[in-house]
Amino acid sequence: MNMEPNDDPSAGGKAAGERSDACGGRKGGASAPLAGLFATGLVSAVAQVAALREIGVSFNGSEIVIGSVLAAWFALSALGVAAGGKLAARPGIAPHLPPILFCVAALTLPGFMAAARLMPTASGLPGEAVGFPLALLASCLLLAPVCLPLGALFPALANAASGGNGEAPVRAYMTEAAGFLGGGLLVSFLFIPLLSQSIAVAASSFACFAAAAACLRKPAGLPAKALAGAAALALCAAAAAFSGHFDRWSRAFKHPGEAVLKTADTRFGVFTVTSAGGQTNFYCNGGLLWNSDDPARAEEIAHAALCSHPNPSNVLIVGGGPRGVLREALKHPVASVECVDIDPAPVTMGMEFLGRMDRSALDDKRASLVFGDARRRLRSLAPASLDVVIVDAPEPSTGFLNRFYTVEFFDEARRAMKEDGVFAIALQGTPGYAPDALRSLFGTVAASLNRAFGNAAAVRSDHAGWIFAAGGGLGGFNPEAMASRFHARSISSEFTGPRFFRTVFARKDAAVLLAESLADAEIEPNRDLKPLCYVMQFAFHDSMFAEAGGGTGRYSVLVVLGLAFAVVLVAFIRWAGMTGAAGPAVLFAVLAAGAASMTVEIALLLAFQAGFGYAWGYAGLFAAAFMLGTVLGSAAGMAHVRGSGGGIPKLCAAVSAFAVLSLASASAAGKVLGLPAPVSLAAFLALTAGAGFFTGIAFPFAVSAVRGSAARGASAVYAADLAGSAAGSAAATAVLIPSFGIAESAGAAAILLAAATVPLAVLSAFRARTQ
Repeated sequence: MNMEPNDDPSAGGKAAGERSDACGGRKGGASAPLAGLFATGLVSAVAQVAALREIGVSFNGSEIVIGSVLAAWFALSALGVAAGGKLAARPGIAPHLPPILFCVAALTLPGFMAAARLMPTASGLPGEAVGFPLALLASCLLLAPVCLPLGALFPALANAASGGNGEAPVRAYMTEAAGFLGGGLLVSFLFIPLLSQSIAVAASSFACFAAAAACLRKPAGLPAKALAGAAALALCAAAAAFSGHFDRWSRAFKHPGEAVLKTADTRFGVFTVTSAGGQTNFYCNGGLLWNSDDPARAEEIAHAALCSHPNPSNVLIVGGGPRGVLREALKHPVASVECVDIDPAPVTMGMEFLGRMDRSALDDKRASLVFGDARRRLRSLAPASLDVVIVDAPEPSTGFLNRFYTVEFFDEARRAMKEDGVFAIALQGTPGYAPDALRSLFGTVAASLNRAFGNAAAVRSDHAGWIFAAGGGLGGFNPEAMASRFHARSISSEFTGPRFFRTVFARKDAAVLLAESLADAEIEPNRDLKPLCYVMQFAFHDSMFAEAGGGTGRYSVLVVLGLAFAVVLVAFIRWAGMTGAAGPAVLFAVLAAGAASMTVEIALLLAFQAGFGYAWGYAGLFAAAFMLGTVLGSAAGMAHVRGSGGGIPKLCAAVSAFAVLSLASASAAGKVLGLPAPVSLAAFLALTAGAGFFTGIAFPFAVSAVRGSAARGASAVYAADLAGSAAGSAAATAVLIPSFGIAESAGAAAILLAAATVPLAVLSAFRARTQ
């Protein structure tokens, strides 16, 4: 690899070659530092996914946490790289730095887990109403003790492995990426499906202690390393043995005043059962799914839908589990009621907490439970096979729940329904209270229903909020016909009956609100790749707390954060010594590549979720695909740089190619969703790996183009990559995806990359002319 002349002799050259190895005490030896880098990547992958899931629970499963966690993770890691680079340049500190940093990470990982679960109670903030800035602040506070030492390990170990070899920093980058790839696979195929997050974090702590023991200098000898390893193994074994007790104790922080009965990590999130005042509550990712003392809502939804149909025979219920709506639906003369839920945990864990009538409903021969994605189930049914479809899902407060309020979902339901079929869905809300945010949400759902069914009706209920129906729904607002059917079917109900239909369906406020909403010519329907309901539901919650003085003002804060980030970046470039002609242009290109890579990765992950299910279960797999591409890209870049110059032209070409891939990802996102699930997943992972490939190939090109020693240049480039990744994560989830849509966000990444090629092209042309 050709490097520009070294202006910092103290950081490279002979001094670097004579520096004793920080791991093991051998001069020039690189195997131990590379093993440490692999361990760093592996631990980072496990810790990052654990952070996404644990902080996600604190904020009720909102995908906005993906951006806040990743932004905090990459920004803090960039600071760690910068600080580690400074410390690694000091000969008296460098040999002792890796084992110290590994021990700090090992000790802080369990503390992070407990702190993340304690945060909702300690902060006093309601997770569902907290905007991006506060989520980012919370993520930074929680992750700082973990990310700073893990980030500092890269320059410490890369410097130990270099020995003056220009290729060594790139190999260090590849090795850490390979470790992250391994960690992502472990999370996806071992920790999430088979073990708990507590055990995963305990295993990560053990890996850190083991790496620290391996990095002890040679005078420490084998007995000291063996003793350190044995102590670490004993500590982690004890943590694994008590993980169940720890989970129940620590997750009680999220539910003050409630006793945690059961908790489990599933592929779809964290499921928890609590008890308070004789009521049993069921939570997924911190959000309430249902409780045992809410029969009124179930009765109103079920009987409003089924009494709207003259002869309901085949019924499908989306979500809700084996309770409530299923129980009430079986009171009608139906032939079959199928209840579809993506996660079996609510049934397998909650069966013992169901009431007697709910358990009896499961024994009914007409009832069946199907575990899987309801949308895929609808697509698998024969056309015109259903009489009634009832969506008993929570409000669209997350991207996953939003997918049950989109035009695409309504189209899938319409295809499976008979011509006179009834489709019913409920929105939460306080009766008589309709702020602008809720009116917008109301209108968007209605517009989406109209786009699919051609008509929509709505009533306001005291318990269910607003009930929407389409097709032949709500009996054309004929309360007498609905009351007559209820009486003729001899249905017994505590909260619903003929009086319910005659009073609720006679109200005009919901009909007026529906008409006003649909009269707005600018209203947009909700789409899979443009999740408007998710954004509007969040705005509704935010508006309620803003009126109480708790609004977040998230966009103004984002501007301040953006300006602060720009100042820190400029200061870093000056501090790192990248003041040569190539430095700013190269680091801006790397920053743009990092921002684009995270924007594309998050967009692809959420696009896959929109079509097929939860993002949380696939986060590790997408991260592994990205890192696989990074490893392959780094290897290809190193091969192209070796023995030749031209780092800046090649970096420009790589960034340009990345822009093309981003545009392709934006175009392919919607089309790929129409493919079968395995093929679609493979396509999304391939696109994610492509983003990782161009991020990886840019690294050796950038390192070869900046001034300074190989190790110092690599640290500067790596820090810029992390800083860009932080900015991209924040922008994608807080601004781009909510404002413009998933596919458009990938297009925005392409625009940023195209802009980054301009200074590189100008610099390359200038150098070609002057040489």
